[in-house]
Amino acid sequence: MTDQQPQEEARVDLKDYVAILQKQRWIITHVFLVIFIIGAITTFSQPKIYRATSSVLIEKPRYRVETERGAIEQETVSLDAQCRIIESPSLAEETAKLLAEQGLQVTAHEIWTSLKAEVESGSDQIINISCEHRDRRLAMHIANATAKAFQKYNLEQARREEEASEQFITEQLATVESDLQETQRQIQNFLEREGTLDLSAEAQQAINTLVGYETEARLLRLQLQEKVSRLAQIERDLATEPEIVPVKVEHPIIARLQERLAEAQVELAAAKVRYTNQHPRVRDLVAEVAGLKEQLAEQLRTSPQAEQYQPNPARARLLEEQQETQEEIAGLQARLGVLQGLIAEQQQHLKGFPRKQAVLQALERHRRIAETFYDTLLNRQLAVQINKAAKPSTVRLIAPAGEPTQPIKPQPRKTLPFAAILGLVAGIGLAFLLEYLDDSVRTPDDVQRYLNLTPLGVIPRLQPDDHPLITFNQPKSPVSEAYRTLRSNLKFTHLDSPAKTMLITSAGAGEGKTITAANLAVVLAQTGKSVILADTDLRRPALHKFFALDNTVGVTSILAGDQPVENCLQHTDIEGLRLLASGPLPPNPAELLESARMRDLVAHLSEQADMVLFDSPPCIVVTDAIVLAPQVDMVLLVVEAGKVSRQAVLQAQQMLQTARGDIAGVLLNKFRLDRGGYYYYYYYYYYYYGEEERRRRRRRASAEAK
Repeated sequence: MTDQQPQEEARVDLKDYVAILQKQRWIITHVFLVIFIIGAITTFSQPKIYRATSSVLIEKPRYRVETERGAIEQETVSLDAQCRIIESPSLAEETAKLLAEQGLQVTAHEIWTSLKAEVESGSDQIINISCEHRDRRLAMHIANATAKAFQKYNLEQARREEEASEQFITEQLATVESDLQETQRQIQNFLEREGTLDLSAEAQQAINTLVGYETEARLLRLQLQEKVSRLAQIERDLATEPEIVPVKVEHPIIARLQERLAEAQVELAAAKVRYTNQHPRVRDLVAEVAGLKEQLAEQLRTSPQAEQYQPNPARARLLEEQQETQEEIAGLQARLGVLQGLIAEQQQHLKGFPRKQAVLQALERHRRIAETFYDTLLNRQLAVQINKAAKPSTVRLIAPAGEPTQPIKPQPRKTLPFAAILGLVAGIGLAFLLEYLDDSVRTPDDVQRYLNLTPLGVIPRLQPDDHPLITFNQPKSPVSEAYRTLRSNLKFTHLDSPAKTMLITSAGAGEGKTITAANLAVVLAQTGKSVILADTDLRRPALHKFFALDNTVGVTSILAGDQPVENCLQHTDIEGLRLLASGPLPPNPAELLESARMRDLVAHLSEQADMVLFDSPPCIVVTDAIVLAPQVDMVLLVVEAGKVSRQAVLQAQQMLQTARGDIAGVLLNKFRLDRGGYYYYYYYYYYYYGEEERRRRRRRASAEAK
């Protein structure tokens, strides 16, 4: 039993969800269509955007860093920094100059906003330069021109570094040459003073080892000095570079004119390939280009340029270089520390030789170090000069951009399904939100769950062409059957002592209590009972209209003592059903209904019929129903499904119970049977009873036609 219970609850929950979706299907459909149509309009109204991509290879020099665990190679180029350089406004200006040389007028701002540089996935040397533009050919030219401008920038940076290195090496050469000459003079003086000394093979080997160590250490100090000098220059440059810089933003009209001019020039170039210069198409394009140039010149003279601020790309590059230089300095210092330890060990070893031989060893060592260092500097100076003349570049264009054939935006195959899914999710979400916010009484389950009252029946909503007395005019309709179900359920409310008087009321106006009273009286009379239907709505009576009877005498006439009960009861077309109309409208309905005469009237009517039904005004609006509730055996509370809030029904329930009225149950009126899980009941009942009704209507229509 316990295993089946969760399964049943799960099935009920799923049916509830399906019922909500079915109930709110129009809202879901409308939201879906609105979002999908907006997505479609947005997609197809967007201009086509093309993307062209060129690829450059960055050669990344490495340097060795000696650590306790061994040598580690580190890169001296950051690809992220190179991407920022490519996306910088300054490089966009250089790209614009290159394009102008090709006859393409494109602003630096247009280039800057259309470019994007990214490191290729899975590679540590390749950068992809992408350009997105409405002109496919212009996108290709911008991507390729940017790659060339980046190459040019890289060459200029390398040239400046080579010039700085050459100047530094030249200065060091002069110092080392003077030191070498001084050392050679000291050796010559020593030999003249002490005579010729021969160095042993062991001493010669020790000197060679020490010379190698000290030469390498001196080179490291030279490189360290270069890096320290460069770091100081970077810090000076950083002190002068602001964190943000203004960028000129051209007037939108100027940007549009430049874009139109570029498109016209591209079309003109293509037309000249196909036609002669005298062709009408070529002439029109020439005139259009000339006109656009005049408009652009005029706008440049009259339209001001606005300024926007952005992070300074030059400062970002300096910060990247500062970090790289600091890492290089740390690596050089580590290597120099290792060499200094080796030099100290070798010098200690040389102290074991005789004094004169040791002095000569020191002088000879110093001379050889100076010679080696001098030769090294000469080689470096020659290499720098060769590199400077050859204009080396660490950037190579490996894949130039081609002309794109398909636009990347818009993409209907992606955006339209996304819009459809978004519309469906939004519609379903809105449906459940509305269902959550809706606190109206919608189903019999709501009556039991929130009101703790017995649901006695569900009356479907009447169609516009249905007569109010549907139980008399269409006895086999689903609505008539629902009233008969209500009649049956009322029998079980008072099994021990059957009720003879019943008040029919509602929480608010327009919930269908009067129609309910009339049709319930009809189905009760159809069982052979004697039924009296009393209209105690002394404010807006309507029962006499349903039965086409007179309202000149009625309840008020009896209460006023003008007429006896027998003179006011009117027979209807339904056998066993009599109507007691309201009579003339009084100025004080509540006082009349609360009088002793009204209690006597209720008792007298209950003796005259098997069942007496009282129709009354809404109990929240006026107090008439509250006054009548304790005078009758039971109260039927009519609630319009899906309209009246739970709070209103709870208030009506509390008022009736406070007045000591016996609420038999709740009737859900104007219910949509095709919603809320009652669809199949509606379908099968309509199929069973509706076929005969359709035949009757066809026969009647055929008779009228004859």
